[in-house]
Amino acid sequence: MHGAKEYLQSVQRMERIIDQKRREIAALTSLGATDYSGAKVQSGPSRTTENRALRYGKLIAELEKEVDRYVERRREIVLQIQSMDNTAYMELLYKRYVEGKKLELIAVEMNYSYARTRHLHGYALIAFGQQIDTQKHDRTC
Repeated sequence: MHGAKEYLQSVQRMERIIDQKRREIAALTSLGATDYSGAKVQSGPSRTTENRALRYGKLIAELEKEVDRYVERRREIVLQIQSMDNTAYMELLYKRYVEGKKLELIAVEMNYSYARTRHLHGYALIAFGQQIDTQKHDRTC
Protein backbone atom coordinates (compact mmCIF):
# COMPACT_ATOMS: atom_id res chain seq x y z
CA MET A 1 0.00 0.00 0.00
CA HIS A 2 2.79 2.45 0.91
CA GLY A 3 4.42 2.25 -2.54
CA ALA A 4 1.12 2.86 -4.33
CA LYS A 5 0.41 5.91 -2.17
CA GLU A 6 3.87 7.40 -2.82
CA TYR A 7 3.47 6.75 -6.54
CA LEU A 8 0.08 8.46 -6.61
CA GLN A 9 1.41 11.39 -4.55
CA SER A 10 4.17 11.95 -7.11
CA VAL A 11 1.72 14.02 -9.19
CA GLN A 12 1.18 16.43 -6.31
CA ARG A 13 4.94 16.62 -5.63
CA MET A 14 5.54 17.44 -9.27
CA GLU A 15 2.88 20.18 -9.13
CA ARG A 16 4.70 21.74 -6.16
CA ILE A 17 8.04 21.63 -7.99
CA ILE A 18 6.49 23.33 -11.02
CA ASP A 19 4.92 25.98 -8.80
CA GLN A 20 8.26 26.62 -7.09
CA LYS A 21 10.06 26.94 -10.44
CA ARG A 22 7.42 29.45 -11.58
CA ARG A 23 7.97 31.46 -8.40
CA GLU A 24 11.74 31.40 -8.94
CA ILE A 25 11.24 32.73 -12.47
CA ALA A 26 8.85 35.42 -11.24
CA ALA A 27 11.34 36.48 -8.55
CA LEU A 28 14.16 36.63 -11.08
CA THR A 29 12.13 38.68 -13.54
CA SER A 30 11.00 41.07 -10.78
CA LEU A 31 14.69 41.64 -9.96
CA GLY A 32 15.21 42.67 -13.56
CA ALA A 33 12.48 45.29 -13.36
CA THR A 34 14.80 47.96 -11.97
CA ASP A 35 14.46 51.56 -13.15
CA TYR A 36 17.60 52.45 -15.08
CA SER A 37 16.38 55.86 -16.33
CA GLY A 38 19.03 57.77 -14.36
CA ALA A 39 21.83 55.27 -14.98
CA LYS A 40 24.86 55.85 -17.17
CA VAL A 41 24.42 54.30 -20.63
CA GLN A 42 26.85 51.52 -21.58
CA SER A 43 27.65 50.25 -25.02
CA GLY A 44 26.55 46.66 -24.24
CA PRO A 45 24.73 44.57 -21.66
CA SER A 46 26.35 44.30 -18.24
CA ARG A 47 27.72 41.02 -16.93
CA THR A 48 24.97 41.03 -14.29
CA THR A 49 22.30 41.29 -16.99
CA GLU A 50 23.93 38.49 -18.98
CA ASN A 51 24.13 36.26 -15.89
CA ARG A 52 20.50 36.97 -15.06
CA ALA A 53 19.47 36.15 -18.63
CA LEU A 54 21.41 32.86 -18.48
CA ARG A 55 19.81 31.91 -15.15
CA TYR A 56 16.40 32.85 -16.54
CA GLY A 57 16.95 30.67 -19.61
CA LYS A 58 18.11 27.78 -17.46
CA LEU A 59 15.07 28.08 -15.17
CA ILE A 60 12.72 28.19 -18.15
CA ALA A 61 14.32 25.03 -19.57
CA GLU A 62 14.01 23.29 -16.17
CA LEU A 63 10.38 24.35 -15.91
CA GLU A 64 9.57 23.02 -19.39
CA LYS A 65 11.25 19.72 -18.55
CA GLU A 66 9.28 19.42 -15.28
CA VAL A 67 6.01 20.24 -17.04
CA ASP A 68 6.68 17.54 -19.65
CA ARG A 69 7.45 14.98 -16.92
CA TYR A 70 4.34 16.05 -15.01
CA VAL A 71 2.04 15.73 -18.02
CA GLU A 72 3.37 12.22 -18.77
CA ARG A 73 3.14 11.01 -15.16
CA ARG A 74 -0.30 12.52 -14.59
CA ARG A 75 -1.67 10.92 -17.75
CA GLU A 76 -0.15 7.56 -16.80
CA ILE A 77 -1.70 7.69 -13.33
CA VAL A 78 -5.10 8.82 -14.62
CA LEU A 79 -5.21 5.92 -17.08
CA GLN A 80 -4.19 3.46 -14.35
CA ILE A 81 -6.86 4.78 -11.99
CA GLN A 82 -9.51 4.72 -14.73
CA SER A 83 -8.68 1.11 -15.57
CA MET A 84 -9.69 -0.07 -12.09
CA ASP A 85 -12.66 -2.41 -11.92
CA ASN A 86 -14.14 -0.94 -8.74
CA THR A 87 -15.73 2.41 -9.60
CA ALA A 88 -15.79 3.59 -5.98
CA TYR A 89 -12.02 3.00 -5.73
CA MET A 90 -11.54 4.71 -9.06
CA GLU A 91 -13.55 7.76 -8.04
CA LEU A 92 -11.92 8.04 -4.62
CA LEU A 93 -8.34 7.74 -5.92
CA TYR A 94 -9.01 10.21 -8.72
CA LYS A 95 -10.46 12.77 -6.33
CA ARG A 96 -7.67 12.31 -3.80
CA TYR A 97 -4.55 12.07 -5.97
CA VAL A 98 -5.44 13.78 -9.24
CA GLU A 99 -7.75 16.51 -7.96
CA GLY A 100 -5.87 16.77 -4.64
CA LYS A 101 -8.98 16.76 -2.46
CA LYS A 102 -8.94 15.92 1.25
CA LEU A 103 -10.68 12.76 2.44
CA GLU A 104 -13.19 14.86 4.42
CA LEU A 105 -14.39 16.57 1.24
CA ILE A 106 -14.38 13.30 -0.70
CA ALA A 107 -16.58 11.74 1.99
CA VAL A 108 -19.14 14.52 1.53
CA GLU A 109 -18.99 14.32 -2.28
CA MET A 110 -19.35 10.54 -2.30
CA ASN A 111 -22.01 10.63 0.44
CA TYR A 112 -19.98 8.37 2.77
CA SER A 113 -18.98 8.84 6.38
CA TYR A 114 -15.42 9.96 6.94
CA ALA A 115 -14.61 6.61 8.60
CA ARG A 116 -16.03 4.71 5.61
CA THR A 117 -14.02 6.92 3.23
CA ARG A 118 -10.77 6.28 5.14
CA HIS A 119 -11.50 2.56 5.14
CA LEU A 120 -12.32 2.58 1.43
CA HIS A 121 -9.18 4.62 0.72
CA GLY A 122 -7.01 1.94 2.32
CA TYR A 123 -8.60 -0.81 0.26
CA ALA A 124 -8.40 1.30 -2.89
CA LEU A 125 -4.65 1.80 -2.37
CA ILE A 126 -4.15 -1.93 -1.90
CA ALA A 127 -6.12 -2.70 -5.07
CA PHE A 128 -4.25 0.00 -7.01
CA GLY A 129 -0.90 -1.33 -5.80
CA GLN A 130 -1.83 -4.86 -6.87
CA GLN A 131 -2.99 -3.56 -10.23
CA ILE A 132 0.24 -1.70 -11.00
CA ASP A 133 2.31 -4.66 -9.78
CA THR A 134 0.35 -6.88 -12.19
CA GLN A 135 0.86 -4.40 -15.04
CA LYS A 136 4.60 -4.29 -14.35
CA HIS A 137 4.73 -8.07 -14.26
CA ASP A 138 2.78 -8.34 -17.53
CA ARG A 139 5.21 -5.94 -19.26
CA THR A 140 8.24 -7.94 -18.17
CA CYS A 141 6.84 -11.29 -19.33
